[in-house]
Amino acid sequence: MTNHQTMLKIFILEDNADFLNFLESTLRNYIMIEALHAEIKFTTQSATDLLDAVDLEEINDCLFLLDIDIPGSSVSGIGLKSIFETDFKGHSEPRLPSTAQINHQLRLI
Repeated sequence: MTNHQTMLKIFILEDNADFLNFLESTLRNYIMIEALHAEIKFTTQSATDLLDAVDLEEINDCLFLLDIDIPGSSVSGIGLKSIFETDFKGHSEPRLPSTAQINHQLRLI
């Protein structure tokens, strides 16, 4: 009997480079320390780059940490959430916490 565990793919969108680096390094350390079956697949400051990086067939195996407001971008984190909810109705609805919520949770760790 095989125990197949799906790898959780984490995507991070944050316009502040310092906070993006903080999130990435904190999550990498947490994944390593807790030996989680997860990987940070993609980090970016660009909503369009994030959209390009997402594999539509694997949306259910992903966690998205999305900044709410991306100055100078036509798409915000909330806009991405709406796109994902609209385009992936055939899949279970992804849970998309904001980076503010994640920042709060990381402070509790």
